[in-house]
Amino acid sequence: MKHKWISCLLIPVLIFSLPLGALAADGDMVYTALGDSIAWGTGATEDVGYTRLLHEHLERSRGEVEFNLIAEDGVTSEMLLYALSAPGDPEGAQAAVAGADLVSINIGGNDLLGPFNEAVSGLLWTHYFNGTYLAEGQMLWDLSQWEMNPASQPHITAVFEGLAGTLAAQSAAFGGKWLAIIGAVRMLNPGAQVLVTTVFNPFAFSPRLYEMADPLLNGLNGPVRAFAKSYDYQVADVYGAFSGYGNPRKTLVGGIELLPGYLMDPESWPVPLHPTDRGYRMILNLHKDLLS
Repeated sequence: MKHKWISCLLIPVLIFSLPLGALAADGDMVYTALGDSIAWGTGATEDVGYTRLLHEHLERSRGEVEFNLIAEDGVTSEMLLYALSAPGDPEGAQAAVAGADLVSINIGGNDLLGPFNEAVSGLLWTHYFNGTYLAEGQMLWDLSQWEMNPASQPHITAVFEGLAGTLAAQSAAFGGKWLAIIGAVRMLNPGAQVLVTTVFNPFAFSPRLYEMADPLLNGLNGPVRAFAKSYDYQVADVYGAFSGYGNPRKTLVGGIELLPGYLMDPESWPVPLHPTDRGYRMILNLHKDLLS
């Protein structure tokens, strides 16, 4: 599932050629959402994730609100930084931020999830494809055995050990990229209210993976929390809210057990490692709590 960078304004082709600040010239509130698949709403029913839900909430409470959704599956911090700083504003992100009253940002997860997904895909095709079909069920069984005893599945252990250095480097590099991203947002628009999410741990189904991911996620969430006061933004702590959630019957995130169905029919199955509708509602509520 691939989504293009879009604007949900009435005149999406021409609007980004307007002078800075022109988006709000008619007096309507302008909300710009930046980010990756979580900002887009991947995994939600009809892709109606927290940004679209927040837009609907704002329109109910404040009247007409223009909405710029600048998000796509797979966007990394480096890609967002390019959109916010490239000469000529090729993605339209800079004008959308400059004209906004409210900006939300969700970024960083793909800095880690991208290499992880690539490694797991390689594992699937190398060890579980027999030339005719992909044995996803066997992979899930082997993963459950690895959970109990990593030594029993050396091919899985080798994949995760090989990932460790790459993910640690990505985690350590995020802080500098985050400072550049939020600095660019504040340079474009010093006065907007800015809401930033922390990145949740998607591995609740696997205690071992959860434990492996947590220190890496701290490399993403630590800088986001640390610079909130300096750059005048508020943090929607999705990581904390999801980590403290305790209802296993109504999950917040799609588990890896969804992978076989998703690979066979991605349009009908929930997306693994992405929020469910319940998860997106929780993210929405965190943002609503921060609105002044």
